[in-house]
Amino acid sequence: MTCIKFTELLLFLLLKQVSSQEPETVLRENGTSIVMGYCFGADYIVVYRSAPDGEQLLGNSSKKNLPNTPPADLQGRILMNEDENLLGMHIIGLTELDSGIYRRECWQNHTVAKNHTEQLFVCKEEISPEEIHTNNEGGTEIRCNSASVGLEGNFVRWYQELHPDYKSTLLLDSSVSLEPVIKEMQGFVEARENGALLVLHKTVLQNFPQYYCVVLKGKTCLSFQNIYLPDRSESKEVFASKGERVVLNCTGNGEHLQWETPLGQINSSSPRNNQMYISAGREPASFSLIIPVISDKHSGTYSCIAPLFEIEYSLFLCPQNTLLKKVASKGENVSLECSPGLDNHKRVQWYRSVQQETYEIIGDTNDESVIIPNDLKGRVKLSDSGLLTISGLDIKDERMYKCVVINEFVDNLNTEDYNDEDMNEDDFSDEEHSNDIARCHLKQDVFLNISNTGFTKKDLGVKPYEPSNVTGHAVAGGLLGLLVVVVIVIVIVKKKPCATNRNKDNEQSSERDRGCTDKLKQSGEDENEHFLG
Repeated sequence: MTCIKFTELLLFLLLKQVSSQEPETVLRENGTSIVMGYCFGADYIVVYRSAPDGEQLLGNSSKKNLPNTPPADLQGRILMNEDENLLGMHIIGLTELDSGIYRRECWQNHTVAKNHTEQLFVCKEEISPEEIHTNNEGGTEIRCNSASVGLEGNFVRWYQELHPDYKSTLLLDSSVSLEPVIKEMQGFVEARENGALLVLHKTVLQNFPQYYCVVLKGKTCLSFQNIYLPDRSESKEVFASKGERVVLNCTGNGEHLQWETPLGQINSSSPRNNQMYISAGREPASFSLIIPVISDKHSGTYSCIAPLFEIEYSLFLCPQNTLLKKVASKGENVSLECSPGLDNHKRVQWYRSVQQETYEIIGDTNDESVIIPNDLKGRVKLSDSGLLTISGLDIKDERMYKCVVINEFVDNLNTEDYNDEDMNEDDFSDEEHSNDIARCHLKQDVFLNISNTGFTKKDLGVKPYEPSNVTGHAVAGGLLGLLVVVVIVIVIVKKKPCATNRNKDNEQSSERDRGCTDKLKQSGEDENEHFLG
């Protein structure tokens, strides 16, 4: 295992070194435009193009008072960006003849601060991009979908982008070999169908989530296509009160995953500090960040960073609240109220628990695009005032619900305006926490209990007996007659011992006689009740 990890690390470093030595490959469709990079904060930019007799000057932004005189084929098609903080050169109306190697220099304080070279391919056609779907092992197969693939004289080149530089480098050239350009990648990349299909190992895919296939005939670019892993990056807001436990979910390869938190960095190799820790969840690839007890120090931004995605959580502290309970019966409708008298500057979100300390959003007064869980579709309604109504209740609806009242315009709010009786001096212990309170006006937890009184025999799977009228009356009459006979027999049997006792002892008091009579009466009633039950 250690040997494999070392090989993966070595491969990653080697690929990074190779990519930094090659010109960046840039692909454009005929008729489009390109920006020859940008120089950030530089004094001026100078751009050249390679030619058989040396480099040709295309533009120099330092000569503001002198006209640029590019080569004849580019005259009228070059534009210079005049923004002093963002210098760049545009070429519009690209043609196949514009393919070639270009170099830009960013000058600052009379010195070249950055020198960048790129190779431009202007192709006849751009094929629609396609997403990559991985298999159970984390690898994948990608195919170049151009109609030009396989035609006589055509060949395929594959390029890949290395994060975080986003620089395209050559992976494979089928006109030379079906093996990867870098020998160390053999075993991680396999070419099939004369280079039209690539089989990628998960190690390569984790470091290179974007690929380009280019179909060429000689030096002419016929087509290119972008094939990429979808961007799984997302951002979420989390609202919690002091003393609560919070779970921030993240799923990925734990070997290359880390958490950036307000209290420092945590990763899978050192998964714990004094206030939080990483805990593997129910799924093998789940690496949730656990904050056992929320305090003022935990407010801020949390980022789960992996090679192929990033999830950012913004954690806000809310005023303390008490747990409310709501009872309803199965099949009924129930309305959960968040807070009465909300003004137009308030936004209400509703969540429900899906597992311990994990919630999913089910409604937002300011966002109609919220995806409603499948089991709630058509059964949940959220009013503008934040009232959540769930219809046709099921036993599965019994769980914890949480509403959050959010101030939309935090910058215009002052914590002095808040007089909520649930707040106290501890809620405003520092400036950072006060900003959280300004963002989170209220958080309310509601536990919905589904009462069993709503269940029927039909719900329990019991088919009720429905006799006909004649049979029903006959059965009822027979049962009543049998009941009378049984009661009479019980009374006679119980009464006989008591009468015998009275003959043997004539000196018993009248209280004893009444006790015996009461006992006989109660016995008959008990037997009657038992029979009916």
